[in-house]
Amino acid sequence: MSTTKEIQTRMTPSEALEQLKAGNERFLTGKMLSRDYNRELIETADGQFPFAAILGCIDSRATTEKLFDQGVGDLESALRHDGIARLTRTAILLRNCHATEGATNRTLNP
Repeated sequence: MSTTKEIQTRMTPSEALEQLKAGNERFLTGKMLSRDYNRELIETADGQFPFAAILGCIDSRATTEKLFDQGVGDLESALRHDGIARLTRTAILLRNCHATEGATNRTLNP
């Protein structure tokens, strides 16, 4: 089931981080949840309510939904930083590639 507006609104940043940690633990141990992605696409057709933003590298081998065992519409994944904090409950920066590291260094150390 995808994150609803009600779930997103009630979720605290700490709860969002715990959900990401739990999902990553499921990924690491090979105990990921079974998902019906077609149903989730239908559920999110009229809107999505991501609970976290993941800023990282675009790499088809390491999609954020897989790494954190989340469904369609649960995460906002991008290589951008403007305005994301107001859209979600928490933001995570994956520093796993040179492009992300360079952007972070320019933002944090102009």
